[in-house]
Amino acid sequence: MQELTYLSSSRFGGAVGDVNGGECVVDHTNRVVAVGGEASGPIIHAAFRRGVGCVVMAPGQSDIKQLPEFTLPGVNESAAIIPWPNGDVKENRPLPGNIDKRALLAASDWAFHRNTPEQDTLSLIVVYKGHIIHEQYADGITRLTRTRTWSVAKSIAVTLFGLLVDKGDMSLDQSLGFEWYPSVENPQNDPRNEITLRHVLNMSSGLYSVDSSGMEYAIGSGLAYWAGKSSIEGMRERGLIRAPGTFWDYENYDTLLAVYAMKQALGGG
Repeated sequence: MQELTYLSSSRFGGAVGDVNGGECVVDHTNRVVAVGGEASGPIIHAAFRRGVGCVVMAPGQSDIKQLPEFTLPGVNESAAIIPWPNGDVKENRPLPGNIDKRALLAASDWAFHRNTPEQDTLSLIVVYKGHIIHEQYADGITRLTRTRTWSVAKSIAVTLFGLLVDKGDMSLDQSLGFEWYPSVENPQNDPRNEITLRHVLNMSSGLYSVDSSGMEYAIGSGLAYWAGKSSIEGMRERGLIRAPGTFWDYENYDTLLAVYAMKQALGGG
């Protein structure tokens, strides 16, 4: 609730509820949250699935049994006794002499107490030359608290791209190689075919910008979070307005185009 307060109040005219009640239901047994109904529109469910995380379902959809799960064998040792970064054990070492402790703590304090309704820091970790030098959490949050990744997922995704490019399963400078919408009379001549993996990873696809023009929650990638709309379609419905690689613009749809290309490289489902 804390992470979504700004979005619900500024984008949707007020929160549909809170931890004490409202037009939302928390099913702890099945690990499902249902939001909506009555004045808040159709009910949308989000279900937690092992190995996948929270899956947002289409409006009115409630059968969680059809949702995927992904299980892996457990590690032989607990993360509580494995040194960081593979586990949670942090070295007890003095702060490096060239680090200004007062400046570090001031920056940390600013992150947690800045006066903005759009940003709410839950946790902060500072790594310097491979070692954790500072760690801080908001009230009620610990290193074990599960939170939404938001755009941290981009860092996870580009790590996977690096592995696939290194293996030769993907190429940074080849066309993304999928169908664009709306289709043109001769798809092979569609100028969007010039867009490469490098372009979308650099957010310089040249496609019409949706998210950064304030339309994220109307026709942009925000629909994937809140409305159950397929981003696989929406991200391919944009027209080319400039040459790929010539202009940077923060656009979630560009990253999703790259992820879609990754899905195809891995064989679909």
